[in-house]
Amino acid sequence: MRDYGAAVDGTTDDSGAIMRAIEAASPGGIVWMPPGTIRIDGTNTEGEAIRLGAEHANVTIRGADPADGETRLVLAPGHQTVHSAIYIRTDPGESVGTVRLERLTIDGNKSEQGPNPGLGVRTEAEGEFVMRDCVVTGWQNTGVQLNGGMRGDIRYCHFHDNGLRSNGGHDISPNQARHPAETVISHVLCENSGGVSIDVGQNDDARLQTVLVERCVLRNSPGSLKISTENKRTTVRNTQMLGDDSTTIPVKVNPTDVTIDDLVLDNVLVDGGGWPGIDLPCPGRLKLNEVALKNIDQDNKRADGTEAASSPER
Repeated sequence: MRDYGAAVDGTTDDSGAIMRAIEAASPGGIVWMPPGTIRIDGTNTEGEAIRLGAEHANVTIRGADPADGETRLVLAPGHQTVHSAIYIRTDPGESVGTVRLERLTIDGNKSEQGPNPGLGVRTEAEGEFVMRDCVVTGWQNTGVQLNGGMRGDIRYCHFHDNGLRSNGGHDISPNQARHPAETVISHVLCENSGGVSIDVGQNDDARLQTVLVERCVLRNSPGSLKISTENKRTTVRNTQMLGDDSTTIPVKVNPTDVTIDDLVLDNVLVDGGGWPGIDLPCPGRLKLNEVALKNIDQDNKRADGTEAASSPER
């Protein structure tokens, strides 16, 4: 990346150098990023610091070997519009192939941004998005938001301190709307989100999104999993959902007047929450296998939000 003019000093905007390196590596190549703090800026590019399209098919952006130090992308302050570190977009019918992000820390610097949503990685594309060994932190709304119709494969990553407690926000949002898509989230730690760790679907009555969450720890957020009507089937397997004082409902639906199709919890621990551990006042199918619910409904609430007359048996 330094061959294309990157300073890697934490103060110079290296976005242009990154894009030149991506252009040179595309299609199908690898952009190697050195250890250090790399400042990126989207204030002059509609809020998007790094843009990938169909012309960048099958590109990999890879940070340094951990033994050499951290590769940290930090968004410059002062973004007043919707902003992202990496934006992947194609027109319907076009594909970016498989785009890979590896060994990167992607920092949204949310305390220094304006009030509009910050989305660390945002896709409105077709193809496959792969993330490995990355840290995503400090985004006002969502760490990774998958729109369009991309398959998602996120493993061995850490998401923390995304979203704001004042207005929500999530770590990972599979919200595909173009056509059916599958997302795998495996061996991931999500913590201290402003909303929920994983937010499946939005408000379109489409049943497009299939999600597998396996061997993850989702902790210390208002919720762990939220399901909306784009959900076709979400399976959570061998996963812990651990609450703290901020946790209300670990597993919930929003809005409540939708059909969510299938939700499967298999070998899941739900430990901690002020409201019911699973709150799904909607049509759909729920399958539970080897699920433990502990220390939930601690605020003595019913699902309709009223105070319960007596404490439920625990």
